[in-house]
Amino acid sequence: MDIQENIIKLLDSSQRGLSVSEIADKIKMDRRTVAKQLEVMEAKSIISHEKVGMAKLWSLSRSPLIALLVKDDDQSMILKNILNTLDEGISILDKDLRIIWVNEKIKGMAQRLSHLQGRRCYETYLNRKDICASCPALKTFKSSTIQKSIEKGKDKDGNPFHYQFVTAPIKDRSGQTIAIIETVRDLSGLGL
Repeated sequence: MDIQENIIKLLDSSQRGLSVSEIADKIKMDRRTVAKQLEVMEAKSIISHEKVGMAKLWSLSRSPLIALLVKDDDQSMILKNILNTLDEGISILDKDLRIIWVNEKIKGMAQRLSHLQGRRCYETYLNRKDICASCPALKTFKSSTIQKSIEKGKDKDGNPFHYQFVTAPIKDRSGQTIAIIETVRDLSGLGL
């Protein structure tokens, strides 16, 4: 087993995260070697750290995809640039249907809002106060399967529109759905 596999196995069994010294002691390796490996693994979004006082506590990333999207480094920018070239709007939503990340298409669709992160999707995209009756995101969280729906709404000027939503699960290392990726396509010009 190589050093990264040892670190992953160790962090997977940790509840609170581990410091570099704790990891080095447990896998019986030099602290500097472990520190270098942790930096490499963090750059790949396999792990992340949290500062606690002067120490960094390392843990497995809940989802490498989400970790990449919320970072601002070269690897993250490559993924974001790819997602920003698509014709569909793309959102990442948490279990409370709050927006974690959106691509440029969504930002254009919801141009009246300067800050989308943290807002609920149904309030933001469809100007609703309540969750959509056939919410595909909730269905995906319950079933861990891809779901689709077509929703009607009104824009800020009161004009009707139709959106197609397709949601798919984002799972953590244990297979639990922790977030969803949602594509949004404006169907308003198609005569629905």
